[in-house]
Amino acid sequence: MFTDRKEAGILLAKELVVYKNDKNAVVLAIPRGGIIPANEISKTLNLPLEIVLVKKIGAPGNKEFAIGAVSLEDYILTSKLHADERYLESEIQRLRKLIREQLPYFLGNRKAIELEGKKVIIVDDGVATGTTLELVIAIVKRKKADQIIVAVPVAAADALARIKHKVTKVICLETPFYFQAIGQYYSSFEQVENETVKEILEEKPKLTEI
Repeated sequence: MFTDRKEAGILLAKELVVYKNDKNAVVLAIPRGGIIPANEISKTLNLPLEIVLVKKIGAPGNKEFAIGAVSLEDYILTSKLHADERYLESEIQRLRKLIREQLPYFLGNRKAIELEGKKVIIVDDGVATGTTLELVIAIVKRKKADQIIVAVPVAAADALARIKHKVTKVICLETPFYFQAIGQYYSSFEQVENETVKEILEEKPKLTEI
């Protein structure tokens, strides 16, 4: 059990200390929940912080049940449960429109950090189905990262097992036998707002030169 996302990030940073001050490493947050632990890792290890925008495709009539995930360039489906092609196409287009609107809001006037040749530490606040994370891994691979490290506080064991062979390393603090929802493993698990993501990205500490 974690007190909150900030504590989870501090604990993860201890497991990632080998990357401290590594000029070839980048912390990549999956917003919105992943931005807070990623920020703690970024600050503790003196690494740049970036985000990747991916949206969950929810099932018809139950948006919380993920049947896939979508980015600007790609999408992944884990199930077509009661979802016809028309529904999927509509959702993919709707979610991509949302990503196109959010990206300039989060980035402001700066350019996104290039990931090619980098050690990319992907951070989220937890992994349930692993659908979103799988798509993020595919995106980072396409951007020709040198290494991909997944760092999460808690994950479902089956999702983690599916992901492990796709990346360089996985660091996960807890893999409960009976996993139901990420929020179960936090004392405080409040929704992270877009404004919080933007504030963290704008207030990123300047890296200390080594």
